[in-house]
Amino acid sequence: MRKLLENEKGQSFVEFALILPIILLIVTFSMDIFCYVNSKTILSSAAVECLAEVSYKDVIDKTVEANIKKILEKNYKGQLALEKIEIEFSEKNKLIDKKYSFYVYSSELANQNSKKYWSQFEKRLSNYKNQEVILKMKYKMEPITFMGSLFFGSEINISTNEYSKMLYAGGYQP
Repeated sequence: MRKLLENEKGQSFVEFALILPIILLIVTFSMDIFCYVNSKTILSSAAVECLAEVSYKDVIDKTVEANIKKILEKNYKGQLALEKIEIEFSEKNKLIDKKYSFYVYSSELANQNSKKYWSQFEKRLSNYKNQEVILKMKYKMEPITFMGSLFFGSEINISTNEYSKMLYAGGYQP
């Protein structure tokens, strides 16, 4: 019996067999985490790019979602499963009429009163209209490993932040 206890021939194999499940757990879990982070980054990039392409004409024509899907198809087809992307587009408010004033140099006023600098400029009123729109995207990703399925379930829900943009709707109207 003493001889058996002193024999260390299989010790490294037993240690490896004990540590192997832990190593596999760490490797497979980190693969799913990487896929989650990668998908979230791509989805956020897609949302920003799609929102940059939205125009007020698209909002009026109700073609925003169709145009967003075209952009996704063109630029993100190989990176995300497009049928799993959910698009939430909303108009935050109706048209806002912004009034402002600006100053234009007037040679007539400059000739009349050249000593005062600001009296050489004529004040003019103007306005423009804009509308705020909001875009948020959601994506359902399946875990790629068995361990990911154990930790996350059958689906991992990814969503972007709400991105907003002020759309220029019209310019000066006296």
